[in-house]
Amino acid sequence: MHEFQRRHERAVGEGFITWYNAKQGTNYVFDSRPREAPGLLYIEGSKTMQVEVTGGYYDDADAAFRWRGGRAKPDAPKAWQGVNFDEALIKNLNRKISDKCLLRYGQDCVLVVYLLPLIRGAEEIQSRLHQIEIPQGHPFMGIYLTGYFPPDVLHPGGPSGYRCWKLA
Repeated sequence: MHEFQRRHERAVGEGFITWYNAKQGTNYVFDSRPREAPGLLYIEGSKTMQVEVTGGYYDDADAAFRWRGGRAKPDAPKAWQGVNFDEALIKNLNRKISDKCLLRYGQDCVLVVYLLPLIRGAEEIQSRLHQIEIPQGHPFMGIYLTGYFPPDVLHPGGPSGYRCWKLA
């Protein structure tokens, strides 16, 4: 795993666990990065929580734009252009969640899907949560959608900053 991705996953995990601890009254702290998936392990006393992180993008070109650029790859796209943003984002989220639900990480694992929103603000994402499909019998103790949202130009004064929604 590239160092850029490793730092990104850790930052996503820290943002999530800070939110989770505040909501649940727990005190999980980072323990390690297991050699095998999932990517992060948090502990609270004798309890463990594994955190698997995946990203949600508008499409594969959006993901390539962000990751190749972040790694300063010479073949990194200089720009990204997409269409049907809402439809594409939901379709991508549903595919990512479905793919992750095929894997088995154990009973103490949560899936954290991180958005890097360029176009949609937190209110717009929240209004579309009902379109996200969670497979029945998924293996996670929880599935969460998170991200840091910029001020929304479509909804001035709306929520910005870190947001997290429990999907399942």
